[in-house]
Amino acid sequence: MDLTSIKAKIAAGVLPSANGVGVHAIRYVAGVCVGCDMTIRWSDLCIQFSVGSRESLLHADCYVLWTEACSTQ
Repeated sequence: MDLTSIKAKIAAGVLPSANGVGVHAIRYVAGVCVGCDMTIRWSDLCIQFSVGSRESLLHADCYVLWTEACSTQ
């Protein structure tokens, strides 16, 4: 995953800009990262964020790229 891919997902509405997003770090969940589309395993550190009633997961590394992409917009 790279910054360009994250910015494209923000532009497409797959990822929100950081405005109004509640986030927290979690472990012991499984799912798919909305940043890189890879599986999140129970042992991975990830970030759960919510926009309204929609909750999504990001790997910790993808979260760092996402916050960087949001800060440059």
